[in-house]
Amino acid sequence: MYVKKCVEDIVRNINGDGTICLNYGKEKFTVKLESVIYVKICRYQITFYFKDSRNNMVIKENMEKIQNQLTRCGFFMVQAGYMINMVHVKEKQDDFVVLEDGRIIPVRMGRK
Repeated sequence: MYVKKCVEDIVRNINGDGTICLNYGKEKFTVKLESVIYVKICRYQITFYFKDSRNNMVIKENMEKIQNQLTRCGFFMVQAGYMINMVHVKEKQDDFVVLEDGRIIPVRMGRK
């Protein structure tokens, strides 16, 4: 519980209000990081998966830029192309993590 609280504090404090600004087409959106469960990164296509799965968002952005921003905000790269929001980790096993919504994300060796 203590680790989860520390991660929540990092997320809240990194941007002052725990948000990230994303370019979606010609529009800009401010997204609350606590609502993001995980992010799938594939070259310049980045998919944000939210608590409310009806609102998942795909953007085109530089992978390194997004990865650097999210790492500072309590996200962790568990395998190539997958960053999880540590706030939403319910359970960790040797080779996967279970997120609060029941999704299972494999963990690559060396990232445990």
